[in-house]
Amino acid sequence: MITIGNSACNKPFTPLYFAVAVSNSPRVVVRPVTRPSYSDSGVPPTIGTAYANPATLPPTTGFGVAFNSQNNVIVVSCNSSPRVRAYPWADGFGTAFANPATLPAVGSAYSVAFNNHAVDQVVIITNSTSPHIEAYRFSSTTGWGTKYSAATAAANPTASYNVQFQSDDGGILMSRSNLSGSQLYFYVWTYGSGFGTQTTSDPFPPSDPGFGGSISPTNDTVFATGFSSPYVKAYPYTPVGSLGTVYANPSTLPPRPMRGVTASQDGKLVVVGGQAASISGEAPFFKVYAFTPGTGWGTAFADNWSVTYGGPIQTYCPTISPDKSFAGLALTSNVDNVYMVALYSTTGYPQQTFTSYSTSSSFTTVGDQSQSTFSSR
Repeated sequence: MITIGNSACNKPFTPLYFAVAVSNSPRVVVRPVTRPSYSDSGVPPTIGTAYANPATLPPTTGFGVAFNSQNNVIVVSCNSSPRVRAYPWADGFGTAFANPATLPAVGSAYSVAFNNHAVDQVVIITNSTSPHIEAYRFSSTTGWGTKYSAATAAANPTASYNVQFQSDDGGILMSRSNLSGSQLYFYVWTYGSGFGTQTTSDPFPPSDPGFGGSISPTNDTVFATGFSSPYVKAYPYTPVGSLGTVYANPSTLPPRPMRGVTASQDGKLVVVGGQAASISGEAPFFKVYAFTPGTGWGTAFADNWSVTYGGPIQTYCPTISPDKSFAGLALTSNVDNVYMVALYSTTGYPQQTFTSYSTSSSFTTVGDQSQSTFSSR
């Protein structure tokens, strides 16, 4: 999962935190990323030195990572007890918060997300075993709070690699492979009482192992990815869980099966990420599109960058910075790479150029299902 920090147009950028959950020690790596300004469109971002590792590391393979809305807490999910570890964040890791009083269910905690409220904070975790989705109250000063009652266990799916709150915190989307069950699971969410009604949707056929789904931060569009053409779909969305008639396909489809999708804060830029075979220089494993809520897909941006990689490669959760300056992708395979893609240009929005910035020398082995994130503002 990727998250980027705040910045101001034509002013020096404040550091953007780029975090990656990785399979080897230290399990999570965070680096600052800066770029001078939008006016300096030819200047590449600077990827700073990794922050010192936390004193208490996550115990095993890191799968998910998330910052809270204030960028003062970072949480990592992993595949063995305690399955989540949270740290204060202030340009570096603080002392790990005590573990939750009631730990998540046994199994691998694949993804993690904060809600968007600065005070009434909630952490959502998806797990490989029942109940598959769990929620905790959280405080930036005291850490883990009460665990919410689980959503109805009989209705829950198996493992999910992506979970998110609606931008108004009134609903939750969990996406997963629909080979056994539905692809998209929506839950009504109420702070204080927790999970409400569940709604499901299947944008791709039951035989398609597509994993991806996301709600636009504008709360008016849902995106889904799959392994069969057209590989990505978009729907008008009415919270919570109601999808309208699918938008017409993009005029230029992604080149291959796609696993993850995300939209920019204004809903006008969409990044889809997928997988590629072990062929050096193969067609891109991600695609970036313009999008207009209420109208649908726009231009597919040119793939005017190149990268040499082994494979296979897959990315579950691509991300875009809040200011649309960067997209980030954790390439989850034996190639051990993380790529950042700059989306800026001299003409402002929409950005017209891609430049790939490999940070492979800065991260340990990423590993399957690993996610990356930018700080949230």
